[in-house]
Amino acid sequence: MNTSQYQTQLDAIIIATKEAGEIARNFQEKGFKQLDDKTKGDPFLTEADLAIDKHLKQELMGKFPSYGWLSEESTPDDDCLEKEFCWIVDPIDGTREFVTGNGEFVVSVGLVRNGLPIAGAIYAPMKEHFIYGAKGTGVFLNGKKVVRPADKPLSESEIIISRSESAAGIWGKHQETLKTRVVGSVAYKIGLVAAGLADITASLKPKNLWDVCAGHMLVEELGYVFKDISGEDIVYKDINKQLTGLVACSSICSLEQLCQQLRQSQ
Repeated sequence: MNTSQYQTQLDAIIIATKEAGEIARNFQEKGFKQLDDKTKGDPFLTEADLAIDKHLKQELMGKFPSYGWLSEESTPDDDCLEKEFCWIVDPIDGTREFVTGNGEFVVSVGLVRNGLPIAGAIYAPMKEHFIYGAKGTGVFLNGKKVVRPADKPLSESEIIISRSESAAGIWGKHQETLKTRVVGSVAYKIGLVAAGLADITASLKPKNLWDVCAGHMLVEELGYVFKDISGEDIVYKDINKQLTGLVACSSICSLEQLCQQLRQSQ
């Protein structure tokens, strides 16, 4: 692994995320309680979400107590993103997939410095995909460095999209003209692109910072591009910020071409 000024933080991320993924695997195998106090719109919350959130916070904030903490399952301090460093975490991204048992869920852990992502990991324990890296290290999949795939034109690229967006008809006519495949979990889809296992991912619905932070860093570390579908760069400075949608792909040319096509349908 190439050296990075963030190696200490990355080592902590690797350990904590791996452990969190094993907690998720254990819940999948032994069963879990589904809770009913979710208030953010998605009806799914399980005891696994809360257990993993607790584990990650103990491990990461225990080692770096001065950092901020922003997690889907914790009430954040209003100033967490004003700190130089802040953890941005989704204990289980794809809780719907976790509940249905299709394996397409991940633990997603990102770290930002002054609003920009610098390290992260995405772990899909049931799929055996552990993707991680920091600025200057490159991206790793299950311990092996990912080699950046050659660029493809949009016409030859497969786009992985949201199962729920597809089922709701949000992609409409685009699924007739683009080569698409449905996969659960926003962070997992981004991770697959960062790991060189998918060409493009895109979403046409708003996304929260914890959905994308780790994947954003990994996609850019591979040398790919990651943007809000509006074309704007993404900065992690406002806890209430939502992306209007997203695109992650290998080239700015394909990104601009796809964004233009998708924006026309909104």
